[in-house]
Amino acid sequence: MKTQTKLLVTYILASALGILLPFLSIAQTSKAQDKFFVTVNVEVQDSLLLQEGYIDFNFYSDGVNSINNLNVDNHKYAVQKKSIKLIIPISRAVVYGYLDYTFKKQTKIGGTRQPINVNNRLYIFEAGDEFNIILDRGSIRFDGREGKKYTCIEKLSQHIWPKINQLSGITNSLLDKKLTKMAVADSIFVLKKLILEQYKAYITKVVYNLLLADLWANYNKELLTTILGDVQRDVNARDLTLESSKKLYVDYLGKFNRHFLPDSVLSQSYRYCDFLYWQEYLAEQAFGENTLTNNSTPPSFLRHQSIQKKKYSDLIRDKVTLINFLQGNIRKVDLDLIYKDVLSNATEYYKPALRKIIDSKRGEAYPFQLPDKYGKVHKFADFKGKLIVLDFWYTGCHNCAIQYTALKPIISGYKANPNIVFITVSIDGNKNKMSWLKSLEQEIYSGKDEINLLAQGKEDNLIKYYNITGYPTLIVISKEGNVISTSPPRPAEDATAFKTFLNTYL
Repeated sequence: MKTQTKLLVTYILASALGILLPFLSIAQTSKAQDKFFVTVNVEVQDSLLLQEGYIDFNFYSDGVNSINNLNVDNHKYAVQKKSIKLIIPISRAVVYGYLDYTFKKQTKIGGTRQPINVNNRLYIFEAGDEFNIILDRGSIRFDGREGKKYTCIEKLSQHIWPKINQLSGITNSLLDKKLTKMAVADSIFVLKKLILEQYKAYITKVVYNLLLADLWANYNKELLTTILGDVQRDVNARDLTLESSKKLYVDYLGKFNRHFLPDSVLSQSYRYCDFLYWQEYLAEQAFGENTLTNNSTPPSFLRHQSIQKKKYSDLIRDKVTLINFLQGNIRKVDLDLIYKDVLSNATEYYKPALRKIIDSKRGEAYPFQLPDKYGKVHKFADFKGKLIVLDFWYTGCHNCAIQYTALKPIISGYKANPNIVFITVSIDGNKNKMSWLKSLEQEIYSGKDEINLLAQGKEDNLIKYYNITGYPTLIVISKEGNVISTSPPRPAEDATAFKTFLNTYL
């Protein structure tokens, strides 16, 4: 009660001083958020940006900094005058966060006035930061006490294309092309490290190390994409490509330094552990391990899990394991084999996140309440006693349309069976509701034999509960209300296997 009173007084005083605080209820504000704040002065120099202008801050809230993580704290503010001051709570002393700005008619006039490039929005915020954001036609600038730190991050996110004069006369062989691209990646990494060094005096050691780890991850991902990315695609030169790529890959691994920064830093980097997972995946795709058909071969999820357990230790192991859970195709039978071992050996830092994702994939289903096109709310409890097939999609998703083409005759075949129900969940949200309604009429992604519901984008609690990061996604829930699988056989690849899977649980 004291905390609520304190917050209420803070809100009243802030309002009197013209300081905007988040549109959050007092009851929803955590004790952690009471401790940590950043102060941001927003200055708008182009008056068009003030027309229904909103600035969004999305901070990673659970300490799991990853490309695949969906758990964020959103703070949205209306920007209606040229200068406003914001005091924004953050959940930890150091957090990664996205910055976005929207305004009326921005889609009609194109990107010429959009001040924030959607690809350059990830920053690192620290408790106590105070800085200015200057928004103008097609540009964003930072100044103020910590302004140089944010300027540095902005510069690091921008595209750099160095001149490689010494390689201009090389041949057009496949190997030479790869070596050229790798030389370019080397130069970009060196140039970005120079930018980081220029701003080192204005950045804390914690943020400096995180930015360095992120640069290192991006650099190594570019190298591996060059070495392995075309191995399977280049059919005409398959043998040559495979042989030369293997040599480059072995040489690369021999030089790769996994300990250039402490694990405590690398595990907190937004990109480093994602790179380690991706490195494994790309090598698997390039060298054909995924094409093995022997029934004794474990699925990719278990194979990755086994590799991670042997290769890494403590924080890095747990972070890469978590990304495997977030990104990989997981069967409940696989989870039943390993979840106790994963949780018993997990460090305390990542154990809550691991437990949450494991529970979401093998425990009770999420008790959703979502509206249909008429506004009628359908509750999870309404379908008790039925096998539930949840199909997640969004308007414009090409693969979602392909999946529905395969699903349509399957759904029709179960139409008379009262023990199964097919439910589609679109993440179009109210913002794109008209597009959703139009999609329902066109029956591109779903049909009239299903119950079609609308979720509120990627931030909907249902989406976050299942940590859905790719679309389409199918989830099958038992008659008892438990998750059977978050990755059943894909109907577009093997319709018979999918139907056999469903019949097992009917």
